[in-house]
Amino acid sequence: MSRDGAPASAIIGKMKETRTVYLLPGSSVAMLRSQGVPEPVLDYMLSTRSRAEREQADECFEWVWCIRGPPYMVVR
Repeated sequence: MSRDGAPASAIIGKMKETRTVYLLPGSSVAMLRSQGVPEPVLDYMLSTRSRAEREQADECFEWVWCIRGPPYMVVR
């Protein structure tokens, strides 16, 4: 989409629809930057991992309790 000249907001909107989590090493970020991917898109991609981890932790926290020992969790 970047190559086709789509604005960053449209690219990010499409990424949000897919709910994809991007695990990008620095070399991939550098490559995407050199290919003209806008900075806001790269920022969004880099933020998806921490956002997903935070959401998962929040969801798990709802199901954790202690019974005289380590925490136990119900997996839905």
